[in-house]
Amino acid sequence: MRPMFESWMVEHGRRYESEEETTMRYREFKRNVKDVDRANALGGGKAVFGLNHLSDSTQAESRVRGGGCRDLTPAEDLMFWLGCDAVCLPAVKWWTQRRGD
Repeated sequence: MRPMFESWMVEHGRRYESEEETTMRYREFKRNVKDVDRANALGGGKAVFGLNHLSDSTQAESRVRGGGCRDLTPAEDLMFWLGCDAVCLPAVKWWTQRRGD
């Protein structure tokens, strides 16, 4: 996978300040590749996921750089991987609220 990472770095113009940062970014890249593979497997061909300019980012960095979505609950994470649309909802228990609550 290292050659894939190095090719991605060239494609996206990435240069890191230290070997430690490079190691950390490579670790995140591998995690993100696994996430992409998992999403493609769960998607059943309905959508195709791939790498992008955020593929060396931590999850926290991706949320900030990719649109600022808050941390997902386990239920919302499952909804995301299953292709549901409601992933950036306000931080409320919307599925348990009733009128007047």
